[in-house]
Amino acid sequence: MSALNLTSIETGISRENIVPVLNEIRHALKKLVDSNETTVIDIKSLPFGEQEEKKLLKILGEGEVQITLNSMGESVIYETHFQGVWVVTHKNYDAQIASRFIEICYVPEIVKTPPEDIEDSIRELVRTLKD
Repeated sequence: MSALNLTSIETGISRENIVPVLNEIRHALKKLVDSNETTVIDIKSLPFGEQEEKKLLKILGEGEVQITLNSMGESVIYETHFQGVWVVTHKNYDAQIASRFIEICYVPEIVKTPPEDIEDSIRELVRTLKD
């Protein structure tokens, strides 16, 4: 993984807003490793202009895993260039971004199957096998 060159951030985009978020992510990764504690950062609550949000997402990059969910609008989840750092974007029925989060975790909570759903699958497979 190459080091980020934050001095290359285009002029007009405040580093003061991006660098603290990157530091928060770094501390959250350490917390995840040390105590298995996840962290969620609500990007839309940050004092970012549109260009700053785009720049932050560009710095984070996209990794190898991307998941799309279709439930009450589309949700796109992807792991960034930094393992354990995920971007979770929820869109409404009009395909507009309703919320966007950075989750520092092993697997985002929205992706995990609830135990009761797995139990339903077991029952359905039992019925299927009886037919």
